[in-house]
Amino acid sequence: MIYFVNLNNHINLKHPHKSQIFVVKTKNKNTSSIIISLIAILISSATAFIGLKETEIMKEQQQLFKSQQEVSVWPYLENSISISISTDSAEVEYTIENKGIGPAIVGEVTYTFDGKQIELWGIVEALENKYKGQFIATQTDYSTLSNDVIAAGSVHHVTTLKIKKNANTNLNLSKYLEEISDSFQIEYCYCSVYHKCWWVDPSGEVKQSDRCSFRKEIR
Repeated sequence: MIYFVNLNNHINLKHPHKSQIFVVKTKNKNTSSIIISLIAILISSATAFIGLKETEIMKEQQQLFKSQQEVSVWPYLENSISISISTDSAEVEYTIENKGIGPAIVGEVTYTFDGKQIELWGIVEALENKYKGQFIATQTDYSTLSNDVIAAGSVHHVTTLKIKKNANTNLNLSKYLEEISDSFQIEYCYCSVYHKCWWVDPSGEVKQSDRCSFRKEIR
């Protein structure tokens, strides 16, 4: 390293009008240490950056793997009504089928008839109150949906109704069966084994939801 020093206080006797300038050469022993320290800092920073990027990549891969696992076991429940009619009677069967690829854990279930909440076993009473003896209704079987687990490809039989004409009536069964099908509705929620939940409204529309009250219990 070279320094230029202007010594104005020292006068040259032969040339008093000129200032004396001395060139002083020095060697900085700390230069090598500074360079080594800077290189070490750069290496450390690069290592930290690489480590951070590797962590981010691992998190993304884990999230992707989790999403793939969740999709691989998603259930999908679909409501169905089956009606068979003969001359003076008919049979109505309500079922729910899991058309997904994973089990469905069913939680809260609400049954309604004409917009009023009923128990599943109370549908015959609701029919009699509405139609006042115009036909004879019997409930041959029913199976509670709440807290059930429906495997992929399986069908849950909700209930089966038999409707029979009274002997002294000229009843249009097709018309009444359509009304009954519209009047009886089921609303419920279900979850996958990875706690993704869906809500099925009375119209049968399925939407992803967090409103399932039993969700914390299955975690």
